[in-house]
Amino acid sequence: MFRFKKLIGLISLLGLISPILSQAQVLQFSRTLQFGSSGSDVRQLQIFLNRNPKTKIAEEGPGSPGNETSYFGSATRAAVIQYQRVYAEEVLVPAGTITPTGIVGPLTRAKLNSQSAGARSMVSQDDSAGKSAVVLTEIQPTRGGYGTTITLTGSGFSKNADNSIYAGYHVFRGITSPDGTSLSFTIPADIPDLHFDQEDLADVPDASLPFWIYVHNALGDSDSQLFTFTFYTK
Repeated sequence: MFRFKKLIGLISLLGLISPILSQAQVLQFSRTLQFGSSGSDVRQLQIFLNRNPKTKIAEEGPGSPGNETSYFGSATRAAVIQYQRVYAEEVLVPAGTITPTGIVGPLTRAKLNSQSAGARSMVSQDDSAGKSAVVLTEIQPTRGGYGTTITLTGSGFSKNADNSIYAGYHVFRGITSPDGTSLSFTIPADIPDLHFDQEDLADVPDASLPFWIYVHNALGDSDSQLFTFTFYTK
């Protein structure tokens, strides 16, 4: 059991995978978000907050509409505080306080989820009205480990180096599409702390974990596809 916890802890620390969620579950903000958090759900939180002038992250630069990031910094915290002030009766008063925390805890998540109930999946939500112009139809292979090159097929990919591929909570930035319909990236093979002996994996029934992959560029976010990561052993 210790080895299993060690394995999961190291993977989560390096941000290689995202929570294992079904497409239906991904519709919701599902974890506490606060200063220092990172991930695709942080970016979706920023997109959501930027839709309301009262809770906009920034007017320009990182975090501003169209420039949302996956990092929860001081500007995001300030926007969450303002959101909590606006909806204090629902997210603060039930907790016995009127002081905003800037933390997306259970009550704030519940309000966010109720307002975005009709939105697209958290990891593939379009940040503009209507359907996203970025479409991900297939990834190949759908299973692999360190050093695996994954090819994404679809449309709306940029021929300039401004595509970002979100693989779990890891982001591969500056990816160029040669034809607008395909992208490729490689899972880094030089992460020595995530190579395990057979003994280390003895407590893991299936030495693999799934994570979602999607593409973001100036046109929006694509749908997501599932990839299963398998562990190399020495």
